Amino acid sequence: MLTALLTACSDGGKTDAMTDASPQEKIAELAKRPVIDTVLARYENVRTEIRQRLIEEVGMPDDWYQPYSESETPCSRPYSKIGDAIAIQMAGWANDARIAEDRWDRAQELFTEITRRYGFGDPHVVVDRPTKHEIRVYDDHGGSIMLGTEVATILSSRTDCHLIPRAHPGKDHK
Repeated sequence: MLTALLTACSDGGKTDAMTDASPQEKIAELAKRPVIDTVLARYENVRTEIRQRLIEEVGMPDDWYQPYSESETPCSRPYSKIGDAIAIQMAGWANDARIAEDRWDRAQELFTEITRRYGFGDPHVVVDRPTKHEIRVYDDHGGSIMLGTEVATILSSRTDCHLIPRAHPGKDHK
């Protein structure tokens, strides 16, 4: 329910309008979005820059690793029955070091600055307690990137629904 609400809010209500649309109308709406490969590349560029800036400006060690692999998921409603459309939970990045409490504000500033440059919205604070912080940003289609720190630091992301390359009529894929 929360995911649907966040998606509806981030896409200007298009999700609600698409509920009763035909499969062809849904595909046409998804065709307005970039192909999934383009989205994944953009997200990885964002995450790479965030990790590098956290190392350089916040003092994080250069020990990032990916504790789990990427997973493909079917799209949620209203695109759940579109076979050539997927959402991706990208392989997260982790660092066994936590962001020091006195450096969290700077980490949050960097995260916000970088994600805004790539077209993400204002950060949503999920948790903000001493020694535990989590913020998340959303793109125009409901995909998100999250930065969190407690015992360790996590940088995760999930796309919203996008067409796979062979199904996308646009020119933004190869």
